Amino acid sequence: MEKNDLEILIQDVVKSTLNRADLERSVQEGFLDINEAANYLKIARQTLYGFTSQRLIPFIKKGKRIYFRKTDLENWLLSGRKATKSEIESSEFSDFRKMDKTILDSQNRRGSK
Repeated sequence: MEKNDLEILIQDVVKSTLNRADLERSVQEGFLDINEAANYLKIARQTLYGFTSQRLIPFIKKGKRIYFRKTDLENWLLSGRKATKSEIESSEFSDFRKMDKTILDSQNRRGSK
C-alpha cells in the first residue's frame, strides 16, 4: 500500500467516525430511532414503517437507518387535531358576528348615499 492510499484510507475512516459521532450526538439531542419513535407515538413499529414508506410522516434516512425529530412528530400529531365543539361554536359565532358587521357596514354605506 502506498503512502497516498494510506492517507486516503485514514481520511475516510476519520470522516466516517466523525459522521457516526455526529449522528449519535444528534440522537441524544432529540432524535429518535424507529423503536423509540414507535414507542413515543404508541403505535406498532410496522405501522410507523408504513407511514414512512407512504411519506405520511416526516423522517430522516441516513444510510439504512431511519430517525425522527421529536418536534416533527409532535407537529405531525398536532396537524391531525380536531377542534372541540366549543371551539367550533365559538368560531361559528365569531363568523356570524363578522357577517353581521359586514351587512351593517354595507347597509350604513347605502343609507349614507
